[in-house]
Amino acid sequence: MEVNACLGGTFNNLHEGHKKLIETAFKFADSVLIGLSSDEFAKKRGKKAVSYEQRKQQLEQFLSQNHWQAEIIELNDPIGPALEPRFNAIIVSEETRGQAEKINQERINRQLHSLTILTIPMYIDDNGDKLSSSLLNNTGE
Repeated sequence: MEVNACLGGTFNNLHEGHKKLIETAFKFADSVLIGLSSDEFAKKRGKKAVSYEQRKQQLEQFLSQNHWQAEIIELNDPIGPALEPRFNAIIVSEETRGQAEKINQERINRQLHSLTILTIPMYIDDNGDKLSSSLLNNTGE
């Protein structure tokens, strides 16, 4: 069975945790869609981020370096295209697993199949701290 996966985030200052999330998607999926938070959506969620175009360029550069192809779309809400029937998997971090479970509940409400949720552990940096843009004083550094 072909695996069509989605994942999403702000991806501000692309760090090792982000890279691990994307890498996991390409290990398991035949096709990958990355939802990238719009500037407005990031701001609404209280995140300080560089511009959408800069974040998209960082993603595209990382994908290109690894010879991966993904569809990148702008996210304006927490669900984005995850309700589309074409998807059968979602890649999340421990921090965002709850959102994936909400998406699955909404899919069930709409009589769609549940997504397989692939949860990756939070990336631990050299200091033993969990690396997360949302844990970095909302600077996303």
